Parts: sequence; structure tokens; C-alpha cells
Amino acid sequence: MRGELPTLIPTKDKNRQNYLVSLCDFPLPFVTKDQVDVAFILGDEVSSSEPYTHARVCDGAVVGFLTIALSMGEKNIWRPEVLPKFVVGPLLPNIHKVASQHNIVVIGSPKVNSVSRWINDHVDVKFRLPMCRSFNVQSLSKDFEDSDYPQSSLGTAYLSRNPYNDAKYALVVAGCHALGTWAAGHALASKLTEIKEKKIQMGIVTIGVDEDNDGVQDDSRIIAHF
Repeated sequence: MRGELPTLIPTKDKNRQNYLVSLCDFPLPFVTKDQVDVAFILGDEVSSSEPYTHARVCDGAVVGFLTIALSMGEKNIWRPEVLPKFVVGPLLPNIHKVASQHNIVVIGSPKVNSVSRWINDHVDVKFRLPMCRSFNVQSLSKDFEDSDYPQSSLGTAYLSRNPYNDAKYALVVAGCHALGTWAAGHALASKLTEIKEKKIQMGIVTIGVDEDNDGVQDDSRIIAHF
């Protein structure tokens, strides 16, 4: 039996001024005092029993990137005992319990992740349904189109309130394509110094790049922040 999504009640503290933490504080609030409080919510296809696909590989890579970043903790050392304890899909029956008890990382655009689709109307970044080939960042008053960037590698990572529990947070990592999701996760995990130096508040817009010109996307860049 598939889990049903509860009615979303928008939080009162949606403005960035009212956020208790910023993206530049990452890995807070997901890691505090070397304790992890996070559940990964993978895309619907990725969490199914279907054979491996490009999306599954890219989403798995994002989990890897962020797991490494989270496991560094405040002491900046590898701590296997603080790895996330849950990796769940949005269609699983226990999604209510898991998502309400933890901070969550939602991986994938509204096209591929039903939780991402559910919160799309209530966050600063709005993907254009149904194909999600573009998104608008309201605080920047700007549309981003995947056709403007190579390999459909446009993505975003942003911090929001957890719609299941207003006292916790949600980190959405999504792209117009699987490669865009990969780029957003890679940028968040590998460019924390840049994010902290710029004091980025809510989120980043990213693209994937082929740094060594071998035809394979292997790096990422932050092209805007909000």
C-alpha cells in the first residue's frame, strides 16, 4: 500500500529572515555535535524495484556526495557511526513517520519525486510542471531554462522547512535532468567553502561541467545563489 501525503499547511516563517539556519551553515542542522538527523527521500523511480537507470545512478551519487559531507560533522573527520540511518522512497508506507521525525533531503525534481512535487507550490524554487525543464527562483525574479545550458545539467539545491514537521528542515536537491541533480549535489558537497564565504542563505543554482573535455560531466559550478 502506497503512503499518502498529508495535507500541507504552509509555515508562517517562509521568509529567509525568519530561518534559524542558512545554507552556509551546512551541514547544520542535519549534523549537530556529530549526530546525524536526516532521512534521504529518493525519487519514485529510484526507490522502485526497476533495473538500474541513469536516474538511479545519479541519485545514488548525490546520496554519496551528501553522506560524505554530512559525515564530516563539526570536527571535519570521517565518522562512519554518524551516517544517515534512513534512505527511503516517497511511496513507502512509513514516509509519514520517518519524514516527521527527521530533517529530510529530497532528491529529484517534481517530475520524478512525489514529495518534491508536493512541496513545489510552497517553496521559493518552482519547477515548471509537468516536464520540469525549467524552474523559477522567485527571490531572484528569474527563470532558468535547461535549454540554455549543456547536457541538460541545470540544477538547484535549497533549504526549506520540512513540510512534515515545521520544527525541522528539508534540503531539496533537484535538476531539470538527472545530470542536473548530480550537479546540484556535487556543488553542495564540494563547494562548501564558496557557499560559506558568500554567506549564501537559502540555495544555489548550479550547472554540471565537463572539466577535462572527455565527454563526461565530472564537475559543477554555482551560477547563482539566493
